[in-house]
Amino acid sequence: MHTSSFPLLRALIAVLGLTLTGTAVSAPSGRLRIDDVTVDEGVGLATFMVSLDAAPNARRPASVIVSTQDGSALAGSDYGARTEKLEFTNVNWSKPQAFQVELIDDDVP
Repeated sequence: MHTSSFPLLRALIAVLGLTLTGTAVSAPSGRLRIDDVTVDEGVGLATFMVSLDAAPNARRPASVIVSTQDGSALAGSDYGARTEKLEFTNVNWSKPQAFQVELIDDDVP
């Protein structure tokens, strides 16, 4: 698992040469967490669980934009690029939210 303090605004996860970036749009105190994932690209889907370790203010939910970035894996040939905005409230902040990335099986070992 990787964590990032919201003032840093980023959590980077490397898996299969793919990097996820989480950027806080509205930040609570605490940390953003993105769990590590190890998958075979033949599975077709990698699911990253994103969570907070502290509740945001009841009047101001935390918004986090999670997106893929190329590493040694390339969008379009190794995985499907995507960006998603996740919302965490003072009610759901402790429940991890899924961010799924399509994996493309290119039969390269």
